[in-house]
Amino acid sequence: MANPIIQQLKKAQNDSILPNKNWKRNKSDGLEYLRYRICRPLIKGIFYTFRWWNKPTPWFAPSAVNFLKGWLKKDMIGLEFGSGASSKFFAQRIEKLVSVEHHQGWFEHVSKWFKENQLNNIDYRFIAEDPSFRTKELPLFFETFNLKAGDYSFKPQFWKYFHIANEFENDYFDFILVDGRARVACLLNSIDKLKSGGLMILDNSDRPSYQLAFKVLEDWEYFTCTTGLSDTTFWIKP
Repeated sequence: MANPIIQQLKKAQNDSILPNKNWKRNKSDGLEYLRYRICRPLIKGIFYTFRWWNKPTPWFAPSAVNFLKGWLKKDMIGLEFGSGASSKFFAQRIEKLVSVEHHQGWFEHVSKWFKENQLNNIDYRFIAEDPSFRTKELPLFFETFNLKAGDYSFKPQFWKYFHIANEFENDYFDFILVDGRARVACLLNSIDKLKSGGLMILDNSDRPSYQLAFKVLEDWEYFTCTTGLSDTTFWIKP
């Protein structure tokens, strides 16, 4: 029997008026690519209309957003890499949000919004990219998941950024959203901090450079929501 969370995600996707599969940009298939080019502006129009009527809302598929509206609870604690509309969405619905941002201008903009809306349940961190940082050390998750150096090229300039979860005890977060920089490193380094039954969420999970996440989490139940143009995958931690 399917996990209730998987059932809820499937229902949210099936109820969406957007496509239930990602329409790949496959130029070698003339008909498929033509369909993609014709439908792309229609899909984007529906997507932006949904965002307009559901402000503030993450840049996810509407099905993912509608699922989260029902799943999130006031006593939850979440971690997100990458901030903005999702931060506003989560902070209004949960007990505490830890949010990590690498861009100073955007950090200042979102901080101002938090203050204007009197939201004080956000632990908002600015961790800038450090182009000068060098290390011969591999992140610990390489050993944890039996990865070789050639399996994944992590970005050392975001070392402090993707290690932020180390400040928290294991099984601390109800969900972790990965939607910023160095996404695979953020995901792999944060797994121990997620509660059993919690959700690991990876936005734009259809990108080829993120497929290592599927390999590492192959034993976890998961479901992928889509707009037809971009995917968001939810994994449930065993």
